[in-house]
Amino acid sequence: MPRSEWRRGRATGFRWSVAYFRGRMTNFPSISGKQLLVALQKSGFELIRVKGSHHFMRHADGRSTVVPVHSNESIGPGLLAKILRDCDISRDQLHQLL
Repeated sequence: MPRSEWRRGRATGFRWSVAYFRGRMTNFPSISGKQLLVALQKSGFELIRVKGSHHFMRHADGRSTVVPVHSNESIGPGLLAKILRDCDISRDQLHQLL
């Protein structure tokens, strides 16, 4: 089999399709950076500094994260998951803070 067909996924018979991605929706809420900043401040995080559109936040116990605040843009589910992991906050806790 030529290498070009191997790269296209024909060697394994697997092809990427929309059906593969169905059912992979997350149950994270669609929130903006400003809303996330307010929720983090309610949970005890302080704004340390701002560099451009990136807001650096830190908790008294040492946890820290960076929240991008772009106008009229929501934070994607992957980035939101990473921020919540950095802050050691669960999705349920975030729902309560919002």
